[in-house]
Amino acid sequence: MLDSLDPISIALGVGIGLLLAVLVQANGGAAKVIPVNPSIEKDSPKVGHMVTITDMEDLMKSSGKDKVSYCRCWRSEKFPYCDGSHNKYNEKCKDNTGPLTIMKKE
Repeated sequence: MLDSLDPISIALGVGIGLLLAVLVQANGGAAKVIPVNPSIEKDSPKVGHMVTITDMEDLMKSSGKDKVSYCRCWRSEKFPYCDGSHNKYNEKCKDNTGPLTIMKKE
């Protein structure tokens, strides 16, 4: 099979393979890790929040709204509550993340 390939194709294939190997090696041998959480409670080994139904109801009453939205993009200034930061993030990163919204049953 190799005798049916021209030498230029073989050289290009080998060259591209070497270039990729050099690029991967220059990057530490692995893809760059980008954390999901850029800034929230970074000193904690695990970020988690517990909210009771009463807490949600109180928040709804105090805000005058029949729903509460929780951030899932990790960029809200009001974390764990959504402040709409996902819109800017989605536009920049071509993502489609949005909040978890809990509504009162009508």
